[in-house]
Amino acid sequence: MKLLLCHNLTDPRFAFFAAIQDYLKSRGIDYVVETADADVAFYCANMGFNYYAQGLSHLWSEEVQYSFHRDMRNIEWLADRIEKIIVYIRDDGASLIDDYLDHWRSKDLLERVVVTKDFSYSDQFLNSISGRSFTQDNGGFYFHLTQILESFPASLSFTKLPVSQRVMKIENIDSYRKVRLFTWRFHTYGWLGQGYERDTCQVKDIDLFYVKRYRETLDGYYRKAIMNKVTMMSGLAKWTTSINNNDYVDVLCRSKIVVTPWGLGECVWDDWKASINGVLLLRPHSGHIQDYYGIYTSSSNPCLLNFAPDLSDFEATAEKALADHTHLSDAAVDAAVKLRTKYSLRQHADDFTRVILEI
Repeated sequence: MKLLLCHNLTDPRFAFFAAIQDYLKSRGIDYVVETADADVAFYCANMGFNYYAQGLSHLWSEEVQYSFHRDMRNIEWLADRIEKIIVYIRDDGASLIDDYLDHWRSKDLLERVVVTKDFSYSDQFLNSISGRSFTQDNGGFYFHLTQILESFPASLSFTKLPVSQRVMKIENIDSYRKVRLFTWRFHTYGWLGQGYERDTCQVKDIDLFYVKRYRETLDGYYRKAIMNKVTMMSGLAKWTTSINNNDYVDVLCRSKIVVTPWGLGECVWDDWKASINGVLLLRPHSGHIQDYYGIYTSSSNPCLLNFAPDLSDFEATAEKALADHTHLSDAAVDAAVKLRTKYSLRQHADDFTRVILEI
């Protein structure tokens, strides 16, 4: 199998691919630099920086650093030369941009494009959504924002987010099912080995840790509603003030519970910083999504504490967890150790190999 990587291997953001080159070769996958030599190409979509290999620099535009149309043009250019294209879509949640799927279908490319993402929707969720309406933004739909709207209908007056509704297209559901879960950007979503790991047995002198940005958007309103809940809880040691990046993880790991509400996507970086360190994770129930590491699945992540999106059981869930912290923490620490052990560089390499060989 001959693989064309569209990105520059000397860029430290792509160190993973340079590190596994010899291993992939042992599995029958060779990197090539010419499109004429390639059986499959790996292209990264929804990026805002110039990462292209020297021979593909024409795919980039300094004038327009990112646009949907440029991604589509680039992928079509590759498809004219290479039979299969693996497209990694950068995102911070399960949402896919439906316009991608619609465009590829219109160009007869849908069967030739393999989508990889850190997140996707669970099969159970996909089985339940036919005919439902979702919050739409630039062609994508966001189920978690719809849950906020249903819980806080008055929030529309507090946000600048343009809201419209549409039904998820039936013809796209199978495409969602085919999304391959994989993470590659070790400096962003591949958390292990990046210096975030801490001693899981350290003293916990903070009950609740909640430090977030508040945009003038629907998720910003939601975060403020949660802050009001946290503020009203008495008798707890809480950390809610800003903190510099150098100390952030250390303080987070001194905490018993980290509160991580939804953002523009379902995930926030604290989800991983907590999970790999055995810190309890308090977040809105997100059973509609699945991720590469399995941290949003209660059965595989004992760190996970879910509350209802309408916040009706937020305080009760936090108080119950604090009362049973010793037992829950032991299970969470054990899960963190297993997570660190399982997702080695070799595991990531094997999973990437599987994506390539199964297409």
